[in-house]
Amino acid sequence: KLLWKWENNTKKFKHRPAAVAPVVANNKVFVTSNEHTITAIDLETGEMLWQTEQHAFSHANGASNDGKTVFARCAKDSILAIDATANTYSERWITDANYGSDLIASVITEQDNQVVFATKNGLLCCVNAQTGNFVWQHKVNNTSLHIVPLNATNWLITTRDGLVTRLGLK
Repeated sequence: KLLWKWENNTKKFKHRPAAVAPVVANNKVFVTSNEHTITAIDLETGEMLWQTEQHAFSHANGASNDGKTVFARCAKDSILAIDATANTYSERWITDANYGSDLIASVITEQDNQVVFATKNGLLCCVNAQTGNFVWQHKVNNTSLHIVPLNATNWLITTRDGLVTRLGLK
């Protein structure tokens, strides 16, 4: 049986959840849209808790392992952490990652206090989950990446041009 259905009430054609998996954290569902917003929805009731277009959000998001933080990438250069425990939009930090304009859908992962995300131009980037400070960056190739964390120091990476790579830090 259908428990709830959420639909944005805007009449804008492109304003719909993006082609990225929603993130569930702290009993909330977080979705991004093609209009560069992020929305928090109550998991039990389907009621919209808040929505913001404070930053031009892209189609990349993820949650911390403890469910207290949601990570989102902006359409240009920045990644940020949102407090998933708050009932209103509240940023924990924002970091300029200098990756340029990027609207490609991808997953942001967190392992052992490291937030790892990929870009359309083949960069795999890592920031500290608590502070947002840049930790490292690795150029895989020149196309968009999708990542699967194997553990805190190893990732399986696929590229748009068909390359499958395993990357490990020493």
